[in-house]
Amino acid sequence: MKLDRALLVLAVLAVLCACSGPSPATTTTPTRSASPSSCQAGADSVTPDIHPLIEISPASAATPSSVTSRVRLACDETLSVTRSGAATATFGSVAACKLTQGNTSAGLLVSRYPADVLFSLSEGKVWCRDETPQQQEIAVCGQGTVFLDGAASFTSTCAANHAFSVAVLSGRVQVRTRAGTRPVPVPPDMQLVYDPVTGAAAVSAITFKTSDLNTFDALSS
Repeated sequence: MKLDRALLVLAVLAVLCACSGPSPATTTTPTRSASPSSCQAGADSVTPDIHPLIEISPASAATPSSVTSRVRLACDETLSVTRSGAATATFGSVAACKLTQGNTSAGLLVSRYPADVLFSLSEGKVWCRDETPQQQEIAVCGQGTVFLDGAASFTSTCAANHAFSVAVLSGRVQVRTRAGTRPVPVPPDMQLVYDPVTGAAAVSAITFKTSDLNTFDALSS
């Protein structure tokens, strides 16, 4: 009888210990935010180009607000362009980049994210021109970095699966993909196409060269 009672007491103590022990660790989803100490926004701004259909979402805001005129562009803000709209984001005196839709998908970029680049492009298309003689870094699709060297300009198309292409219009441009350790030089009138599935980055001629686009602009004006 005493043995049965002893076993019962041990069983109760085991249950109590199990219940009062540390609770399992909970998994939290990391939030995207730029460190104020490392993010140098400077005089960044955004201006709607075609229609006032641009939305801007600060990291702390639950709902986006429409942009109908030039406004300050802070760190870690999401720009969204839909309905054939367009916006030009000016990053101080470094570069000016126009964001548009990509086919049917909205154009999306996050300013100064990561903090050491100008922006990260999620979807849509962007056209950039460098405004400084120094080399600058621009993140594309979270999978690659474009290095603008001098008076360079390029266009980039980004897909939702992080595939992207970078077409160089002028100047010296280098592109580094996540799979590559060194930047790949892309000459003018050439483009780099990155496939995240295979990790391949192929360089080929642009279908329409800069001279062709200039001719089209002259004919349409």
